[in-house]
Amino acid sequence: MKIKCKLCKKEFEKKKYNQVYCSNNCRKEKYADDYWERRKMDKCEICGFKYFTEKHHIIKKLGWGADTEDNCVYLCKNHHAMADSIYFYEMMKKLIFNKTGKVGKRLSYEEIKFLKEEIKDEIREKHENPQEDYFEENSWLFYQTMLQMIRFQDFYPRLKWMNKNTIADNKEFCKENI
Repeated sequence: MKIKCKLCKKEFEKKKYNQVYCSNNCRKEKYADDYWERRKMDKCEICGFKYFTEKHHIIKKLGWGADTEDNCVYLCKNHHAMADSIYFYEMMKKLIFNKTGKVGKRLSYEEIKFLKEEIKDEIREKHENPQEDYFEENSWLFYQTMLQMIRFQDFYPRLKWMNKNTIADNKEFCKENI
C-alpha cells in the first residue's frame, strides 16, 4: 500500500501499520521541530503563567495570516480563549500589542496567490467536473478545502519551496519531494 509521507509528501510503500513518515530522517525532523516548538512555550505573554501555553495567531490562518514569529504569541488557555472570542477580540489585540509590540503579519501577495491555486488544484482532484462556482473564494467548497488543508498541516509547508531563491533550487526540491 502506497501512502504520502506526512512531512515531505513523498510517496512510499507502507511497511508498518502505523507508519506515517517515509524515513527516520523525516520522523526525527518532525519530532525535533515539535520539541523546539514546545520549548518556546515558556509562559503566557500577558499574565506570565508558565504551564500549558498555546500558540495564538494574531491574524488567523484562514485570514491569510503567516505562520511566523511575527504573527504568533504564546498565551495561557484563558487568554487564548479570550483572544479568539468575538467579545474580547479588540481588547486582547490591543493588550497583545502593548505587551509584545506585535500586530500580526499576513502572507505576501505571491504566497496567497500560490495557495489559492493549490486550493483550486485540490478541488479539481476531488471533483471530476467542477463547476465554475466552486473556484470562487467566497464559495463553501473553497472555504472547506482551505480549512481542511490548514487542519491537516498541509497548507504552509507548501510555501517552503516557493521561497527558494532560484528556479534550479525549486526544480531540485520538486524532484526530491514529488
